[in-house]
Amino acid sequence: MIFQASEQQMNIFRWVRDGEGHAMVQALAGTGKTTTIIEAIRYMQGSVALVAYNKKIAEELQAKIKNRMGKKREDMRAGTFHSFGFSSWIRRYPGMKMEGDNERSIGYWKWDRIIELLQIPKPDKPLSRCARKLLSLAKQYGFGIEGIEPDDNPARWKWLFDHFNLQDELFDEDSGYMPKPDEIEKLMKVAIVLARRALLKGIEIAPEVIDFDDMLYMPLREPSCRIWQYDWVLVDECQDSNPVRRMFAKKMMRPEGRSIWIGDQNQAIYGFGGADSESMDVIQQQFSPTLFPLTTTYRCSLAVVRYARQWTPDMEPRPEAPEGAVLTIEAEKLLSQDLKNSDAILCRNTSPLVDLALKLIRSGRGCKVEGRDIGQNLWKLAERWKRVKTVQILAERLKEYRSVQVNILKKRGKDMRAEQVGDTVDSLMAIIESLPSHATL
Repeated sequence: MIFQASEQQMNIFRWVRDGEGHAMVQALAGTGKTTTIIEAIRYMQGSVALVAYNKKIAEELQAKIKNRMGKKREDMRAGTFHSFGFSSWIRRYPGMKMEGDNERSIGYWKWDRIIELLQIPKPDKPLSRCARKLLSLAKQYGFGIEGIEPDDNPARWKWLFDHFNLQDELFDEDSGYMPKPDEIEKLMKVAIVLARRALLKGIEIAPEVIDFDDMLYMPLREPSCRIWQYDWVLVDECQDSNPVRRMFAKKMMRPEGRSIWIGDQNQAIYGFGGADSESMDVIQQQFSPTLFPLTTTYRCSLAVVRYARQWTPDMEPRPEAPEGAVLTIEAEKLLSQDLKNSDAILCRNTSPLVDLALKLIRSGRGCKVEGRDIGQNLWKLAERWKRVKTVQILAERLKEYRSVQVNILKKRGKDMRAEQVGDTVDSLMAIIESLPSHATL
């Protein structure tokens, strides 16, 4: 198929060829973002770094670029931020190894080594888990990196604790005990002290061993570490970036280097992993990019576009888009439909999908709920109360948990996170309700 660029895409290509500075491509879903990236690279002079959010996407982009150009472009590299960071650190310390207990790693976990070197009593499991998570977030937010923020501001550590709802990490699964508010305040202060001491000790031993967060944190923290630079740096899914990723991208640019940031604020999904909710706004403040919209969807029919405009009024259909249709059916009537193996049912929340899947299975029709994280999250929540042995008691614990957590999150203005907690609980409740009341765990 011959590629026919839209006017919006041509504006981007002309800017690459004739413009200067940085750009941000605000791409709605299905608007040819990947194709635009690949074609834009054909106009770029000099070395190119294409940064994807995960390894699978990076490999797919690399393969598509090679296929489009007919050969591998030797001055271009596609990878994740962490792969670029790891390359920098291992060049600085060739004998360094990753944490872990397999044959390719150093044979231990860095957190355990840090606690040993600090010569303090091993903290109990909830406090250790909380401090470890706090340490991870501090590195993702660049605490102690010049140009981001210092690592000795207690108010900022407290902000991390509150913003990511780390009080939930203080729950003791073995005893089922959740500390009271005044106890949480004290434990938070202890966790902050421990996390900061661990941060400093972790920096000391980073030439020997690093963890996942260190791959980006340490090359930025240590001035002597050289980060390989490029003429062009392209950052995909920039709506899911954080302070360290943005700083790393800046360090990857040569003095006269240029960048393109590609993303869609409506598709930010990695907030739980330390990403900023206002990442694209921050990028505009820091880099003053030229803004380019991609609003023509190549994925949707005319009817679907008209329906989607309730939420994304700028969306436009492709010129040859079919009329299509948007039909309405009540959820409970789905079971009476002639559903085929090739049919897909989408939902913004998990619990309705789990409930429908269980009903389909009971009616003798096989189905699968996609998403590895869904099962992991449900299993983690189900195992929260170690001493609970029946589904009936588990259901009671879940109701209490939802009430407390949703109330706390809403008081902090975190309505989306509160909705996610409620959805996870409802999904597990749907499974429980499909089991006999006397069922055991």
